[in-house]
Amino acid sequence: MRSTGCTTQGNYAMQQCIAKYGPQPATTVVAVDPVTLQSIAAIKLDQTLDSRATIVAHGALTYMYLAGPSAGVRIIWDPQSKTLTQDSTWTPAYVSPGETTGDAPIPLGDWVIFNTNAGSGATVPQCIVAVSQANSNTVQRICPWGATLTANGSQQPASVSVDPETNLIFAQDWFAGGVFAIKLDQATGHMAVQWSRPDWRTSDYLASIGTKDHRVLLSTYFSPNFTSADASTGNWTESLIWVDQATGRTLAQSAFNSATAVGWMPELGYAGRVYTLTLKGNLNIYAVSACTSSSTAAFTPLSTTTCASGASGLPAPVASPPLPLQPAPITG
Repeated sequence: MRSTGCTTQGNYAMQQCIAKYGPQPATTVVAVDPVTLQSIAAIKLDQTLDSRATIVAHGALTYMYLAGPSAGVRIIWDPQSKTLTQDSTWTPAYVSPGETTGDAPIPLGDWVIFNTNAGSGATVPQCIVAVSQANSNTVQRICPWGATLTANGSQQPASVSVDPETNLIFAQDWFAGGVFAIKLDQATGHMAVQWSRPDWRTSDYLASIGTKDHRVLLSTYFSPNFTSADASTGNWTESLIWVDQATGRTLAQSAFNSATAVGWMPELGYAGRVYTLTLKGNLNIYAVSACTSSSTAAFTPLSTTTCASGASGLPAPVASPPLPLQPAPITG
């Protein structure tokens, strides 16, 4: 909810209005009938939240998860009594000293996955935190970028993406750079990096498509000369990249085009098409073509990869990279 009197629109309206209109009010969660749009229940929380909510059925109840300024928040929807309740027993501390609030928490089996550093002002790299849905005191943490902040900083406005069938988490940081595929152990919550792509920089969610045994991961891929100073300009260029989800190996990559919205995701369409909308108002349509002997129409600009592209000339993923020095665990 925006500060009282604020008329600014857009994703960042809540934060941008504070300086002029004062603090935001505490967040209110509302349950609405999807057909009539009539309010069924409402509850005012004990804090202000900026993160997007995610909802999952767990047992006989429905849970809504949000990322608070320092701890996770869970709202319980009881379909029998049609009531909303803030769960005071589920308040995991997921933000370590030097980190900033995370984005939308993502349910993954019996766990909820948080990231940190959604906003500016972080003094350490972001971390990925797995919290048990059954017990918020059961917490596991992994920090793929280590404990030392790069010159660019650390920020991820889109949160992580997950594949529930393979228990993979995909973490990215558009300031620090790099994409990590992280394997979650459902029994323990332990996380380990399956592969990394240090060359891959994106601010967006990653989409997982295809059958379980042949998953393809795709998202935007920023120009290598991007720096955090470009974040406010919208003048960088980016391509779309398809990689083998199991290994991180590039399968196809488009030409570089103008920037798209931060913290978004390429939209999947029919017949393998993918759509993006640029900040300049252009609609881009992408599709991967099979390699055949017959000629196909040439597009401008030309894609980064073609049927003649050799894997040796493309950035290589790093399999099971060792973790850098990890920050000290949360205490107290």
